[in-house]
Amino acid sequence: MSEELSLVIKNQQAIAGIRHIDWNKDELIERVRAVTAKYKGLVYTDDDITNARTDRAELNAIKNSISDSRIQVKKFVMAPYDQFEAEVAEVTNLIIEAVKPIDEAIKTHDENQKADKKKQLVAYFDSIIGDLAESVTFERVFDPKMVNASTSMKKAKEGIADGVQQIRTNIETINTVVSEPYRSFAVANYLQTMKLAGSMKLAQRMEQEDRRKAELAAEAEKAKAATPAPAPSAPAVEPPKPVAPVQPAPQPSSFAAAAEKAAAATPAPAPAPAESPEKLYAMCFRAIGTKEQLMALRQYMKDNHIKYGKVE
Repeated sequence: MSEELSLVIKNQQAIAGIRHIDWNKDELIERVRAVTAKYKGLVYTDDDITNARTDRAELNAIKNSISDSRIQVKKFVMAPYDQFEAEVAEVTNLIIEAVKPIDEAIKTHDENQKADKKKQLVAYFDSIIGDLAESVTFERVFDPKMVNASTSMKKAKEGIADGVQQIRTNIETINTVVSEPYRSFAVANYLQTMKLAGSMKLAQRMEQEDRRKAELAAEAEKAKAATPAPAPSAPAVEPPKPVAPVQPAPQPSSFAAAAEKAAAATPAPAPAPAESPEKLYAMCFRAIGTKEQLMALRQYMKDNHIKYGKVE
């Protein structure tokens, strides 16, 4: 490249002269140490929070003052460079604008080359796919890197051929390992997913499930055969009409029965003249029995109008 088109710094000595910025570091560091010395080891309590806030503000003010000076120096030093960077960008932008149409032309050329190369690979794929044409698409064996300029056509075709051969090998593996009723299912699943192990495991799981169902059906049939046949059913007979249950006659309690028996054995008194009331008799006795029996005896006397009372 000629010297006229290269960047030349005309005042390199001025730039080289700015190697170190002299400032009052030693003086300032001594003053800062003197100020901060009184804060070393100082402990603030809850009662000293106001003083703590004041001390913090004082120290931050010193720090901010020094930082402000640093920023001013940086702007001063960077001002020539910032101007220089903007001037260089003005020149390089002219080159960038000139490169844009060249980039577009190269990009279009590369895309056309890739499209043409892919077209040749599709034709080669169609020539070797054979009986798998309806099941396997070109995209199943295509890698976008095959159309790059760094990949030769020979190597790209080898990749296509290897992909087709791998599919055939996997299908042959399924037909060898998987049982007959499940081969077609496993092959169809593989051609859809391109996952050999997953397709074989799915077919194996289906086979195990069908075998389990068959075993359960056989066990059920065996149990059914071992069960004796039911006796022939008798002819249907009209069920008898319901009959109202006969309520049993109430049984008198033992004391009631004894009282009735005693009353029957005692001779009835001679009938009195009509004009005179019936003669009454008194009899004292002690009864021993269950609560139910005694209650029945009392009820009997009530029902027969027999007066009774406490014996003194």
